[in-house]
Amino acid sequence: MAHDGEHLHSPLRLIVAPSSGVFEPEAGLQSGVVPIDAGQVVGHMVNASDRIAVTSPFAGELDTFLAWPNERLHKYEHVLSMRAAS
Repeated sequence: MAHDGEHLHSPLRLIVAPSSGVFEPEAGLQSGVVPIDAGQVVGHMVNASDRIAVTSPFAGELDTFLAWPNERLHKYEHVLSMRAAS
């Protein structure tokens, strides 16, 4: 009997902070049905020495921001959720 593991099919995707710092959402992006392309910048993490882009590895639609503007986040904390492209 072959086991392939569990197959998970979820339309929800989470974008996480690539580094610690203060989150600045990209201008013009608001929660709601907004198309997002894979590789698109959705905000920046700002700390004392760097300004690092937060990019989406997925294509889909922005669902909601999970981090407030100017909120301090640790690396890998959730920034936004989105619905994967069909």
